[in-house]
Amino acid sequence: MGMARSPSTKHTAASPSRISRLGHSVLTWSSFNRWEILLSLVVFLIVTLQIDSGGDYPWLPEGPGLTLDESFNVQQGVRIEIGLRSWLLGHVGWKDIFGEQDDLGPNAPMGYHLPDHPPLGRYLLGIGHDLFVTFFPPAERTSPFVICAGRMGSAFAFAVTVLLVSLYTKSVSGRWAGLIAGLALVCMPRVFGHAHLAALETVMNLAYVSVVLYLAHYWTGPSISWKQGLIAGLLLGCAFLTKIQAILLPIPIGLWALWYWRQHAVLPLVIVGITAAVTFFVGWPWLWLDPVAHLQQYFGSAGDRAAVHVWYWGKQFTDRTVPWHYPFVMTLVTVPVGIQLLTAAGFCKSLFHRTVTNDAEEEKSTGLSESHRGLVLLVGCIAFPLLLFALPQTAVYDGVRLFLVIFPLLAVFAGIGFQAIADYLSQRLSTAWSFAIPGLFVVLECYQLFVMSPVWLGSYNLAIGGPAGAESCGFEVNYWADGLTREFLNDAADSLSRNDKVAVAPVLHQFQLYDLLQGTPTWRRKKIQLVEFGTPDAADARFALFFRRKADLSVKELPPPDWETISELKRHGAVIAMFCRRKADE
Repeated sequence: MGMARSPSTKHTAASPSRISRLGHSVLTWSSFNRWEILLSLVVFLIVTLQIDSGGDYPWLPEGPGLTLDESFNVQQGVRIEIGLRSWLLGHVGWKDIFGEQDDLGPNAPMGYHLPDHPPLGRYLLGIGHDLFVTFFPPAERTSPFVICAGRMGSAFAFAVTVLLVSLYTKSVSGRWAGLIAGLALVCMPRVFGHAHLAALETVMNLAYVSVVLYLAHYWTGPSISWKQGLIAGLLLGCAFLTKIQAILLPIPIGLWALWYWRQHAVLPLVIVGITAAVTFFVGWPWLWLDPVAHLQQYFGSAGDRAAVHVWYWGKQFTDRTVPWHYPFVMTLVTVPVGIQLLTAAGFCKSLFHRTVTNDAEEEKSTGLSESHRGLVLLVGCIAFPLLLFALPQTAVYDGVRLFLVIFPLLAVFAGIGFQAIADYLSQRLSTAWSFAIPGLFVVLECYQLFVMSPVWLGSYNLAIGGPAGAESCGFEVNYWADGLTREFLNDAADSLSRNDKVAVAPVLHQFQLYDLLQGTPTWRRKKIQLVEFGTPDAADARFALFFRRKADLSVKELPPPDWETISELKRHGAVIAMFCRRKADE
């Protein structure tokens, strides 16, 4: 007697087929994009190998010194990561994870939520921290937090950003253009340097690029579907959950969509806005505790804080009085010259030649290729941040850090420019030479990554004469303390005795000295006392440690009077950090 097949049997039989099709699609995609994937994997490995800041992983090459904001980001990220795992097990509630002291009272075993930034970027850093310390325990662990381990989260975000930039550029201008775009991004020292830090900039770059490149690639044709609006809204919401720089996106996106789709863009934009708002609210439970007050607190705090000092053209400014040309000049003197030339060629090819790929049929019917339409959005998302930060009374500081999000988009145009030059040269030279000549514009810039290692945040291009030329022009060569590297601090430790007191400058927040000592095992073992230079506590300090943030240094020249230099960290003739001793102690 035959047996009828039950619906559950049908479902079970169909599942392997669906899984097989999915697996085949993934393999096909991976095979087609294997070189772009390989590039991103190599980048992830290279960056991850160089994350050690002060000696927690002495077997790794030294990375940038511990920067000023990293401890806050990693501590909050680990707290959120552990808290979410505990919540899944039913051990804690949302309030225990995202509550402040007013919400939780004096007894909070998990500590308090710090709402100066949304949780998503810090959560990624927390995941990176826990994975890294699990598989690679530090040489000595005296704290629940190994700050440099959180840097793996940024390394991952950077690798994914390189992949997205490569894939998008490949889609509009070919494989070689895509690979060159990814390599151009890697060869931007400021971007490469931030990829080594447990800071939010690299994760924000990924969030910003994800939104812009999704819209540029998928919002095509005569209309936009509600699904495309929904996905864009989810991505935009994730960007807002990462850092407040997401606020740079809605205006250029809205203007771009309304320009090309007119009234047909209104509904998709409404869907994007609602979805982004819901994603932002749902993804940050701190907002649930007091929605109106907390929204006002977060968005209002961006303009309600202490002024940050800026050193520019040999003068000290506050962040709201910096000259209007600051963002433009800082971009021009930090992006490598060769990459700027390719980017300029890419702009010309994209905007004046109208079409980058062979969208001939659409261009004939609409007068505009799909790829050109998307590239216009990229231009808008590059120009808007620069113009905004050039406005009077707009706070801007720390070099290119606040508008670093535009650099991956510049890399896209560098890849397009490479292909444009190669196509032009191919009419006159062999194929090998036509690709090699523009390729050298990027490859030669790799040199800067080696000579500036690991203090890439102080990098300046050849147009201004490198760091030494920038310093002579009055630019900041070290603003975030990354110059206090492992090797530099270990060399200084050789001059120190147990319980020695070291005066440090500048000191920019109350936990800076504690974090520096905890992250430097050679100093921690000697129980070195760190105090702020120029304070009464430093009156009997025999040694002094400086990083060259001129905007906040209390001394005009290094070394100060009555002090002598023991060691210094220099790049291209510019002093990045200095360790000194009182002359009376000779």
